[in-house]
Amino acid sequence: MPLFLKESKSAEEPGRPEFDRMIALIDKGQIDGIVGWHPDRLSRNEMDAAAITMRLRKGILKDLDFAQYFFHNSPEGIMMLQMALSQSQYQVSKLSIDVKRGIDDKLKKGWYPHRAPLGYVNDKHLDKGQKTISPDPERFDVLKKAWDLLLTGSYSVPRVLDILNNDWGLRTPVTRSGRGGEAIARTTLYRLFANVFYAGYFVHDGTIYKGAHTAMVSLEEFDRAQKIIGNDNPLPRRSHELPFTGLIRCARCTGQVTADVVRKPSGRTYTYYHCQGANGCTKRGVPQDKLEAMIDAELAQMDLLPEFYAWAIEDIEQSIQQERAQQKALYDQRLRVLHSTDQMLDELLGMRMRNLVTDEEYLAKRNQLTLERARLHEEAQQSELGADRARESCLNAAEFMKNAREWLRHGDAAMKRIVAMNLGSNYLLKEGKIVLESHPMLVKIKEEYKTLEAEYEAIKLDETLSQSQKKQRLDAVRSTWSGIWDVNRTRVLLQDLRFPDVAVQIETAASLGISLCPR
Repeated sequence: MPLFLKESKSAEEPGRPEFDRMIALIDKGQIDGIVGWHPDRLSRNEMDAAAITMRLRKGILKDLDFAQYFFHNSPEGIMMLQMALSQSQYQVSKLSIDVKRGIDDKLKKGWYPHRAPLGYVNDKHLDKGQKTISPDPERFDVLKKAWDLLLTGSYSVPRVLDILNNDWGLRTPVTRSGRGGEAIARTTLYRLFANVFYAGYFVHDGTIYKGAHTAMVSLEEFDRAQKIIGNDNPLPRRSHELPFTGLIRCARCTGQVTADVVRKPSGRTYTYYHCQGANGCTKRGVPQDKLEAMIDAELAQMDLLPEFYAWAIEDIEQSIQQERAQQKALYDQRLRVLHSTDQMLDELLGMRMRNLVTDEEYLAKRNQLTLERARLHEEAQQSELGADRARESCLNAAEFMKNAREWLRHGDAAMKRIVAMNLGSNYLLKEGKIVLESHPMLVKIKEEYKTLEAEYEAIKLDETLSQSQKKQRLDAVRSTWSGIWDVNRTRVLLQDLRFPDVAVQIETAASLGISLCPR
């Protein structure tokens, strides 16, 4: 009797309940074969792939049958299956990196990497990576007049809504699925008037960016609108901002961790973060101050002494000067090759004009040289920008480590959230403890800094060492410290890493008066 198992979780990561159930049944001898669509439906991560191939090799699993892949249970067949599973894992990882790089490029250019809000349209017909956001010709001017009505102070939001829907006949865009074409809802209009996108900015993953799209109102007008909405808005508001909601998942069920604000009989309020309680998880809460203490403990591992901060800045500037010199040499070399390619194109045109080559030969060679020229031009531009990008990211990382604990301890909710987001990602709440993946530029510093700091302090306090001996040993500490920053610089250049200017993020959030935290 066949057993059908339907897995809803992605095969990208281990820990899928139905897959684990299937492996358990195989180990019990209740299953000896698997029928599937393709190996990439079975696994796209190393651990699950090994679980399958190991059982094939040991004979516990007898056979696999796929609709879109031929498998023969032999040493060669298992080897080919391992290659297919590895290819699936590679494609998923590469796609993730490509998507992130594409989003980062759009953010850098000032384009909101999501669906455009009402009044704007995504330019879907441009090439991938070049898509922008333009004013909606049917709705932009109408909504701008709605802003003008609100800003007079004489029209309430419900009155503006009535004018939009009934007098001006505004309707939502109709999607390809046929949805839309409806009147604007009251909550939609309140959200619209509170969205900083209409003032030329946007928020992505808790960070504020200056948009390249056409603003509907000025920042001054946007600020005035918020005051009007605050006096007029009938929607209930919670007074507490929750800096870490939406950043943390439960390690057991992977569900989002939420927060509750509890008022004690004494009148004091406390914020507790907890799992939502799905799949039998406990709702036992972790106080926000304890959560902050755990994040602070992570930051403490990278809390630089003034000497180490100064060394970092000096090493970054020196290494970038060397990088610029190397990049300049490569840039000049590419320009020479580019010039040579231009000459070849001119010579090719001359040969065609003298009928020394056919049209087919000319077009084929011209296309080849044109593509080569475009590639060389792009490489020349990238080499020119690489050193500056590495310098900026390294300096931002050093500045973050210098100030992050102060921002976390004494900042408002938005500042605390910005610190947590730049410290790392994939926050998990596991048995009352926080586990996270540090930002790639902070990993090696987190691993080695405290050891270097202890060694530095010991050398400074060791009275048995002469000045020359101290200098020699301190030079060795600094050399190791410099090596860490060389690794970071190389990773920025090769892996297209970024570390944002956190101080600018904080200042922008404060100047716009925008809360990045859920209420």
